[in-house]
Amino acid sequence: MQGSGLVRQQSSVDGQMRAAVGRRTLVGGGFPSGEVMAVAPTRENALDHVVVMMFENRSFDNLLGRLYEPGEVDAFDGVAGKDLANPIPGWADDGPERGSVHYDVATSMNTPSLDPGEEYPHVNTQLFNVLDKPGQSAFGPPYNAPPAGTRPTMDGFVADYISTWWASTGRQPFFQEYRQIMAGYTPEQMPVISSLAKGFATFDHWFCDVPSQTFTNRSFFHAASASGQVVNMGDGSDFVGDNTAETLFDRLDAAGLDWRVYC
Repeated sequence: MQGSGLVRQQSSVDGQMRAAVGRRTLVGGGFPSGEVMAVAPTRENALDHVVVMMFENRSFDNLLGRLYEPGEVDAFDGVAGKDLANPIPGWADDGPERGSVHYDVATSMNTPSLDPGEEYPHVNTQLFNVLDKPGQSAFGPPYNAPPAGTRPTMDGFVADYISTWWASTGRQPFFQEYRQIMAGYTPEQMPVISSLAKGFATFDHWFCDVPSQTFTNRSFFHAASASGQVVNMGDGSDFVGDNTAETLFDRLDAAGLDWRVYC
């Protein structure tokens, strides 16, 4: 998973996947040459295929947070015009006297240069600013989880990025290195995806099912459950073997509907 954490996080899905679902598949067929047939749409024939394309995730604020300026559209909850910041933890080696890191525009297409933490413990830190031990690379229950009923403060992205950098490289990052976790792109920097977002639709309040990485959220997308799993397999569990949830593909098979997955 790549991308700044800032405020909203999309579901974790690795790579690209296209799932085509339909009642029938026509191969090398169709109507005879020169013949056109108009068919009145009904509940049975109004939709032939559903195509879902899933990409690697990024947080909304990192990628599309500046899609519109304030007042440009009636309703858009982005980052422009807001004073957004995360505190710098007191245990940081560089820059704690600065107090906080404010949202800024990314200066590189590789921002952030080191992947932020994506597993359940890291996301708990990002959302609740709860960190059992800075700089550790191995996690177990309770996975930096806050007490039950705690509301997310969304102010632990800087703390988690410093801790993740420390665990990954053996040293703490300098201020200029960890400040990039609070950066995002402009439409001018991301012209293609920004044009698509403006031309179609954008969800500015869409959240992943599990505040964690790929497998759990992929499972929720296809099965509405991850059988209680919160990480891929880093805790020694067998994600595939332990996940017994029925998938939408099982339902499609039972209904006699065709489906395909393209990777």
